[in-house]
Amino acid sequence: MLDEGRIEQVGTPRELYEESATEFVCTFLGQVNGLSEAQIAELNNQGAHLSPSHTHYIRPERLTIQPAEAQSSAGSALRLPATVVSESYLGDHSVLEVNALGAPLRVNVSGPIPQNIAGREVTLLLEDSSINSFDADGRRVAK
Repeated sequence: MLDEGRIEQVGTPRELYEESATEFVCTFLGQVNGLSEAQIAELNNQGAHLSPSHTHYIRPERLTIQPAEAQSSAGSALRLPATVVSESYLGDHSVLEVNALGAPLRVNVSGPIPQNIAGREVTLLLEDSSINSFDADGRRVAK
């Protein structure tokens, strides 16, 4: 992949998408959610070890959603409380826009979801390994 004639990363489409070497590649291919300071702080409270001086992204399909009152059996999953703002049904999946700790996130959900979900309190589940982190120069930070 090139950025203004400069090679950013060489690899298969899957490698570029899943293991973006730079912030440019990560944000250019597909959709990403930038994590807010409040979201980063909450994830760090759960043991995520995300540096506040880095930029952190998660792809919408890497977030899962459950009712806020549900007890999760997802052992190592990190959690963010959220409120569903809107839902777009797209046939094979739905896109939920949520507000998590005062900042928007997009969640791609496969399979059925409750009707009239807008306004409901939910919990977002994510794995620490699904967060893409980049330093001030836009280079991937190893976990």
